[in-house]
Amino acid sequence: MKKFIILLCALFFFSTQLFAQDLYEIKWTIEGTRYQAGVIVFNNSYGKARVKYLNEGKYVMVEESLIYESISMGFDLYGSKPVYPGTETKFPNYIADDFLITAEAVGTFTVICADEGGDGVRMQPQGTTIQKITNKKDQLLFLEKFDWKLKNTSTN
Repeated sequence: MKKFIILLCALFFFSTQLFAQDLYEIKWTIEGTRYQAGVIVFNNSYGKARVKYLNEGKYVMVEESLIYESISMGFDLYGSKPVYPGTETKFPNYIADDFLITAEAVGTFTVICADEGGDGVRMQPQGTTIQKITNKKDQLLFLEKFDWKLKNTSTN
């Protein structure tokens, strides 16, 4: 019985660690195209983003790697290596995104977006919003929206 309780405690601890990362939803519009990004930041050093947008009447999704850099008022996320989600296959003609995220107040953020292929000038696209996803149930639903799945930690 003692081993079962230890195992149960370990499973609980590791399952809560799955949510230790920060999840953000970022939305912006450029030249009439609405983008929606699901962003996961792991251990404040790197992350992943999946960006959905409408292209020629169809929704497409691209995945990119993110590097996290802390700055005085928040953090930067530098995108690179746009690929088809869950693969290593390069996504054609997509320029990775960079995000400058500043903390305005407790739980309130603003975001500035830029393309890695741009001239280095930050731009604030029309209708840019950011939301941090904190509730565990909301996190699961959010991850599903971007076809991300957590590994099953149960013993069944």
